[in-house]
Amino acid sequence: MKKVILILLVLLLTGCGNEEVTIKNPDGRALTYQYFSENKYDNSIYNLKLKDGNSIITIKKNNDDIYYEVIGDSTLILIEKGGYRYTLDTINKTYNASSITQSLNYAEGILPPSMDKLKNKSYKTGEDKINSFKYTYETYKFGDIKTTYYFDDKKLKFIKKESNTENFLYEVITFNQKVNDKDFEIPEDYQGMTY
Repeated sequence: MKKVILILLVLLLTGCGNEEVTIKNPDGRALTYQYFSENKYDNSIYNLKLKDGNSIITIKKNNDDIYYEVIGDSTLILIEKGGYRYTLDTINKTYNASSITQSLNYAEGILPPSMDKLKNKSYKTGEDKINSFKYTYETYKFGDIKTTYYFDDKKLKFIKKESNTENFLYEVITFNQKVNDKDFEIPEDYQGMTY
């Protein structure tokens, strides 16, 4: 009798059914793949808005043009296009431009590198709580970065990015392909600065 009670107590404390499982050949059945397929994800055109603590992060991409914005205690806006990175100062309505040879991937470790790579990528899945709500998660390894997508049913709610130097949990506010050419233009009332 004591053994039965001890086994039940151990099961209660450790939990049952919340074990992590590795899926080796998903063939497009993963929640992550289905979510990004339904949203017609293309790693060359997207509009992503995330929340990280008190900061709102917006990343827009239209082929080679990139818009990156962080609004929190301070505001940072970067626009990359035509071989230049423009840093906008929203307080003084100024910007400076610097020549770049390669654009930065601001969504690295957040969005999948491509749908082809995601379709048959092995992953780990299970359930975990965030803010006392239980979510189904799928964890992928892309190079040195581990990315975990958290779902409430089929809706993507959180993305966790982990690397040797970063550990961020982002709340997903919006994700779609709606971008406008105006998103990548310097506002007309901004003055260029040279240093």
